[in-house]
Amino acid sequence: MAVMNSKSKFVFFATLVLLFFNAVSSAGLLFKMTATKNTLTPGEDATISIWAKIEETVPSGYGLNAWQLDMVTNTSGVVQVNGGPVLIAPTPVAAGSGWLSSNVDSTGNVYGLGIFTPGPTASNTGIGGFSLLAQVTIEAIGTAGQQVTYALTDYTGTTGFWGALRNDQGMPSYIYPDNVQFLQGNNVFRIVPEPASLLIMTFLTGLALRNRRIDSGK
Repeated sequence: MAVMNSKSKFVFFATLVLLFFNAVSSAGLLFKMTATKNTLTPGEDATISIWAKIEETVPSGYGLNAWQLDMVTNTSGVVQVNGGPVLIAPTPVAAGSGWLSSNVDSTGNVYGLGIFTPGPTASNTGIGGFSLLAQVTIEAIGTAGQQVTYALTDYTGTTGFWGALRNDQGMPSYIYPDNVQFLQGNNVFRIVPEPASLLIMTFLTGLALRNRRIDSGK
């Protein structure tokens, strides 16, 4: 999947907003994250999944037609993105979909991640429950004891944190610039010692306690 450059993607997004600004919906759109694991040893990978759900009731086929967000860490040097994010829904994926950059400003960040579909494409994404939108693989690059917290947001203040629903006029109908919410949970990742290191630490701790008891008995 080719990644759209920053200038082109911003122009695409700005055009979409201008076309449909007057069709802003008061309904909400919920995003959440899950992960294959939240505790990682140094060098270990985890896959983060991004999901979305439309709060209002919409007819079948009129689900999420486009979405975009920034995926941001609160600290650098703990995890990094490995390879490109995997785009999943909605489909078919049109030009402009992808991401602007990853591991920029802070390792683990993904800017401008999103999917657009061509025209009034039928979609059930987000209808009746959470739908899987994309997956991102991260790798622990820090040391044991460190942790990092992710947020889904509009960090750059340019591409936006939003979603759009399908209509019959050739483009998505509803933009959610002020009614999107990230449901926090499963978004904190901790680095733990490798099993061998943990075993050594446990042994040394036990040895130190044993020596202390021996010294106390003298």
